[in-house]
Amino acid sequence: MWSLFVISLLLSMAQSPAPSGVLAYVQNNEVWVKSLPGGHVRQVSHGGGSSPKLSHSGNWLAFAQASKTVVSSIDGAIVLTFAGGFQWSPIEDEIALTNPQDAGIMRMDDRRTRTLMRAPDGSALVTAIWSTDGKRLAVTSVKDRQTRIWSVDRDGAAQEIIVKRFAKERLVVLRNGQREVQSPLFELGDVTLAGWTADSARLLLWPNPGHSASIAADGLQLMAVPAAGGVIEPVIKNESVLRYADFISISAVRNEVVVAAGDNRESWTNKRLFIVDPNTGKLSIVTDNKSAVASPSWSPDGRRIAYISGPDIGSVGGGDKAKAALGERRLWIMDADNHEARQYTFESQYRDEFPRWSRDGQFGYYGHAEWGESLAFR
Repeated sequence: MWSLFVISLLLSMAQSPAPSGVLAYVQNNEVWVKSLPGGHVRQVSHGGGSSPKLSHSGNWLAFAQASKTVVSSIDGAIVLTFAGGFQWSPIEDEIALTNPQDAGIMRMDDRRTRTLMRAPDGSALVTAIWSTDGKRLAVTSVKDRQTRIWSVDRDGAAQEIIVKRFAKERLVVLRNGQREVQSPLFELGDVTLAGWTADSARLLLWPNPGHSASIAADGLQLMAVPAAGGVIEPVIKNESVLRYADFISISAVRNEVVVAAGDNRESWTNKRLFIVDPNTGKLSIVTDNKSAVASPSWSPDGRRIAYISGPDIGSVGGGDKAKAALGERRLWIMDADNHEARQYTFESQYRDEFPRWSRDGQFGYYGHAEWGESLAFR
């Protein structure tokens, strides 16, 4: 069987010195950090950990442990254990913390927590994500299975983002001749937030009006709504996207997103790479149907896209055929403008996943799995 791949590996993308900084990863269900280049490896979590994320400077770390968030220094000194979710600011060492009762932020220089929003009456807060410029948060609240979205600035001023199907109320004539006034409001149902565009003008999300877990498992339509509220529109028409964080990457410097899109819950079939500008609707399909792609990742300068590609073997429902196809996944890098792509990994005994970039864009990191029970780290 394939071992659980949780180690990130270093791949030099250009002739430059070795990278500096910190690498956080999961091995044997614990969170570890490694200073680069060639620094000491330290175990940070004890009792399990997942989804480690580093702060803007790389001096602080947050990770999930059971249903809690743990915030620590990279040396492993615990600063906070919090019953809720988190997201680091994209511009400074500040973390957003969300639980059902309130959403707030904590600056790491003084470690003080400041509440920005309390849950509206009868509602529960679900998640909060930073805008690209770090000036505000999108916060979701749920009441009676319906989601509302709020834009909350750093001073705590909250404004609801009204999501509409169309601009105004309209009168329609039904087939039986009766007239009906249709509300412009869009029922979001169960919502997963994907992020903000680079200009923070639009919020990207997966709405699930029917609350159907089965439909969602095959992918939902990725939608965009203006940050000030307005008509919600599909990012890619007639294509669904699996609700995985690594199936969409939002550029921090250009108003484009890259998406691994295509119906079907099986990630080894019907997944092509789309580059889309949600503001203009301009769209390019940059891979063909011979391959199934995953985990696109923009370089920090917006010039390149790293992604994982393997053969499209059709819908096989899992089993040995699916494992064999996943075993052929390799790392590719694409020029974001001319869409020319180059394969970067070739080792048949490994499977590659989850590419990421160093902050300066000169180095890439990717998950690496080896056939067998041992973990590979090179």
